[in-house]
Amino acid sequence: MFSGTTSRIISSAGGLSLAALVSVSGVATAAPLPSFGYALVGDSLTAHVTGDRRTGVWRIRFVAPAGDKRIDFVLHSGDVSWLGSVRVSRRQGNSWSLVSRQRLDAALMGGPTTSGCQAGICWDSNSLRLPRNGDGRFGVTVRLMQTGTYRVSGAVREASEPFIYDSWLVSSPRSVVH
Repeated sequence: MFSGTTSRIISSAGGLSLAALVSVSGVATAAPLPSFGYALVGDSLTAHVTGDRRTGVWRIRFVAPAGDKRIDFVLHSGDVSWLGSVRVSRRQGNSWSLVSRQRLDAALMGGPTTSGCQAGICWDSNSLRLPRNGDGRFGVTVRLMQTGTYRVSGAVREASEPFIYDSWLVSSPRSVVH
């Protein structure tokens, strides 16, 4: 990437600022946001987030209309099967506290389905859409139980090495009026 004296100067200088990196390499690229979308039909809200071949963890987040509760649907790619969970959190001041966590592993491997209703959202493990044929797309369909504006977003974590994940890449949250 670098040639001759430039690489020696950079290696002896230690870390580089973004401005220095741009001046040296000419281009700085940021990780792209994940592709995120949703569709609302009656009370059914379908949301999906798409990563790429490096994606190892997907998350779809729903925040209840009052803004005090949220549900995260999280999917991990495992060695031999999918791992997943549904996490419900409640806002406490400026932070979120975990209220409950339900594992989806058995349902994702063809076992009994699981479902729940919390934070104004009802869901069923049969409504999960897993990535297939390398498309990197994770989706979930939920039933909205409250009137108001839900906040919905998607996120992915990419592997820098096998099973070592970088920070969340998060889509801009969308407002969904029900």
